[in-house]
Order: sequence, then structure tokens, then C-alpha cells
Amino acid sequence: SISVEELNKKLLQELSVTPNEEASLELRVLSSINNQYTEVSPVISIRVTPLKLFDAANPPTLWVPGGYQGWNPAAAPVIYGISDTEFEGYVYIQEGTGFKFTSHSDWDHINYGDSGTPGILTTDGLANGMSAPEAGYYQFKVNIEALTYEMYRVGSFGMIGTATPGNWDSS
Repeated sequence: SISVEELNKKLLQELSVTPNEEASLELRVLSSINNQYTEVSPVISIRVTPLKLFDAANPPTLWVPGGYQGWNPAAAPVIYGISDTEFEGYVYIQEGTGFKFTSHSDWDHINYGDSGTPGILTTDGLANGMSAPEAGYYQFKVNIEALTYEMYRVGSFGMIGTATPGNWDSS
């Protein structure tokens, strides 16, 4: 037998199947008894989608520097990759202060700014930053391949469980 993790690694590393994309494979079983009496099964076709696995200690990262924190990428909050090109996370942004996304903790790499079209980014390092319509925590969804972003103001967060006064009944 083979585990899902082992199969995923073999698909990615030995067969060079593209991660996060469905692929068609043809399989057959070869069996023998004491290297004799060899039998080969008919070919069967399967479809697989191997998943790109990230090192949990070093996930893809996108920094969110802005006026709210002094435009300092090294001290900026980060959002993390859910793939090599898609990022999600939450950041507190003050009203009226600009922000950008950067591919590293400095300005010497790719900077993603305002393209002039809502929801669309540019890699022009001289472009203006985006801004938040009001202060608050925002959920960001950023795709650096499609050069798109979404931001949603989060009104509140809740906690539920045995560590809270409402236990599992309320947050």
C-alpha cells in the first residue's frame, strides 16, 4: 500500500506532474512469484491532482507595508500563501493610509501597487498604493499571477469553546 503523501511526492518528484492541476495517468500492475510466472494487468486510466506541499516553517509570504506602519516592509504584517501565487490573510489598516504588497521584506523586489482599476494590481514600483475606505481589520485575497486583489472589512471576530464564558453555546 501507499499513503496519500507518498503518492503525492511520487507524482510531483518522480513523474513531474504539475502541482494543483488534474492529470491523466495510465497504470498497470506487474506481478511475479520468485521472479517467475510474471503477469501484467491491463492498462487502466486514472485522473489525479497532486497538491503542492509547503514547508510549514517557511510558507510563501507577501508583506503589506503602508502608511499605517511607516512604509517599512521589514516591519510590515504578512499574509501567507495558499499556493505559490495566491495569498490570504488579515491586516489592520487605518483609514486614509495607503498600502502595497511586496514579495520580500524590502523594496528591492516586486512591489504590487494600485493599477488605477479597483481590484487590479500593477508591478510598477512607482505606482501609488491602495487605501482602505475606513479603519479596521481587512481580509485580503491576493493573486500575484493574475495581479488581482480583494479586500473585505471584517466587522468582528468571535471565539467559541471551553476557554470562553459562553462555552460551546455562543461566541
